[in-house]
Amino acid sequence: MDNENKIKIVENLGDLYELSSNIETWYNEKKVLETIESVAETLNLTEEFNNYLDNQEKLQVTDRIKNSEGKAIPKIKSIETDLWAKRPGCKYLLDKVRNKTYEEVYKDVVELLKEQNLWDDLDYFHLRDLIVKKEEDFPDWRFVKCYAVVGGSEGHYVHVEVEPLAGDTKCVFLGKTFAGIDYALKVSNILTKAFYSN
Repeated sequence: MDNENKIKIVENLGDLYELSSNIETWYNEKKVLETIESVAETLNLTEEFNNYLDNQEKLQVTDRIKNSEGKAIPKIKSIETDLWAKRPGCKYLLDKVRNKTYEEVYKDVVELLKEQNLWDDLDYFHLRDLIVKKEEDFPDWRFVKCYAVVGGSEGHYVHVEVEPLAGDTKCVFLGKTFAGIDYALKVSNILTKAFYSN
């Protein structure tokens, strides 16, 4: 196989790899990733493909949002609700180890809000432990819904609801702020982006 064809195949496998992250179910995504791995191995392109993925990662430029003082706001990191481990001997296949607990996800959310300088103006932001137990697994979900509402008497609330693949939707995290609707919307928007980022 000549070098030009090798490059085309590696680039096509890279495109498939990128598209696989949009597959709705983990089972199907895993099948696609296993097929990519198999094709790369069959054509003796595993090393080239791993190098291609490494280079693509280095080329990704993070858009920085600047605050009113012109300082870069930290990149919004994704909130993972599962724990993953790299498959031995493979750079691009991950195996699910387990679901995180509600408490582990809550700690990640709090850390994100602090990094984004959004924590201090929240009157509170709680794991709703009357609704879910902190040690329970965060479910495999269809949607995580983050939104702001006006309080019944004062302030604004930020709801984080989980619609699992099976079962009822539950509001698992709840925050309150007196900093206004724009602030509450900023919190809910950042959380939405974090839960849906790859």
